[in-house]
Amino acid sequence: MGVNPFVSTRYQRGPFSVGAHGGYLFHSGDVPGVFNYSAAGIVRPAATYALRVELSGRLLKDGGDYFNDVVLLPGLEVNLIDHVAIRPTGRANLTHDALDWGLGLGIAAQF
Repeated sequence: MGVNPFVSTRYQRGPFSVGAHGGYLFHSGDVPGVFNYSAAGIVRPAATYALRVELSGRLLKDGGDYFNDVVLLPGLEVNLIDHVAIRPTGRANLTHDALDWGLGLGIAAQF
């Protein structure tokens, strides 16, 4: 079991926005804690879609080993209907400790 308190911010001006977050994941038991962070940028050329990029990382120590997992997450956000968007996203490693690459698909909804 764990908890991840974090601080998050976002600023938007016209079609451009930037954001960042920092947090620390606390685990119960012998599992080490993890510092996690991200920085993101979004450009929305039209109301129907946006281009996104995020730099996301984790720092942790397990035993005597340190891990620095940093990835770049480029993506697209397409508004299907009001308040619902689909988000295809890529993943590329920037450090040796991160997964090499990946593809994902998310759905975001506002209520």
